[in-house]
Amino acid sequence: METLDLNLFFHYAKKYKKYFLYFIFGTSCLVLLISLFLPKTYLAKVVFVPVMSGASSLGGLESSFGGLLGGGLELVGSDSTEKKIMAILDSRTLITDMLDTYAIEKYFYPELWDWNNNTWKVGKKIPSRSQIISKLKTSLTISSSPKYKTLILNIKGPSSDGAVEVASKAMQTLQKIISEKQFSSAKRQRIFIEKQLVQKRKDWLNSGKELANYYDQRKISPSLGQIDVDVSTDIVQNIWELNLGNDLKKNLGAAMPITHDSAYSEDIKILKKLGQVNNIPHHIYLQYLELNRQVLSTINSMISQRYYMAMINETKEEPSFEIIDDARAAGVVFPRPWFYLFISLVMTSFFSLFVIFTKIFWDEIKKNIKL
Repeated sequence: METLDLNLFFHYAKKYKKYFLYFIFGTSCLVLLISLFLPKTYLAKVVFVPVMSGASSLGGLESSFGGLLGGGLELVGSDSTEKKIMAILDSRTLITDMLDTYAIEKYFYPELWDWNNNTWKVGKKIPSRSQIISKLKTSLTISSSPKYKTLILNIKGPSSDGAVEVASKAMQTLQKIISEKQFSSAKRQRIFIEKQLVQKRKDWLNSGKELANYYDQRKISPSLGQIDVDVSTDIVQNIWELNLGNDLKKNLGAAMPITHDSAYSEDIKILKKLGQVNNIPHHIYLQYLELNRQVLSTINSMISQRYYMAMINETKEEPSFEIIDDARAAGVVFPRPWFYLFISLVMTSFFSLFVIFTKIFWDEIKKNIKL
């Protein structure tokens, strides 16, 4: 059969019309009925935009320092920030942090959770941690809108309130990871300067205590009373000991313990004495203490400025974001009964047409065989 006879096609369609309608109607009703009883999956969305670093988080700090710090600020393109944020949201670290901090597994296994005691139900088969993480990762998706330069976090869950809660916790965990675990070079520099600042503040306070003790315990005299002053620092002494120890290891051999060498001990004593100044008048030592306190105060001021500069530089490398739309329920994503009904009608109609064509083709074959 080279061509299809439309009259024959309509003849078969009319002849078996009742069966086709029963099949289409019955199948569609069955699909609709099943979809109404399937467990529902809800969707929650958070819309946020990656922002250029330093634009909002330290704006007040920048303005307070004026041109000194403001001139050093450079805005980082949002493309790298967007990729960093998407990578964090897609990471296993985000899921595990959410589980450890907020116990979000209860929103995905409500039938296994004892809400009164906030723990798993006794006697139920509890899913493993890897199964929970796998389910959460499939429930969390991230998409972007190139037109508006926004990111959209989608969370699917068995309840509307649960999905919204998980979406909110995901954004909080994202901010926590950015603040605590993004160990950039600028952050390492800031931590190093912060340690220096803490130590210098301690030194400045200790110098004040030393000065106060000197006033309390001694009488200042321009001619009477002399003391010995150690002007070396612990760092210098440690360097001396390290260098001398290395030299002795080379000369005496690594197998010989240098800690028990008498010559080494005597040399250490001599080097420590080099850091002492003897027979210093009290009033000169008092001037030395006051000058040392002034120097420490100046150093504190300089390191404080470096610290605030490091904080601003750190924000340049940290990904940052601003939420446009808070977590909100976006409706049921599964099942969609009317969509399934439409698909069922279309598919059963095409199947009916296929049956008609098959019937015509088979009848033609039988006619040719008889001939």
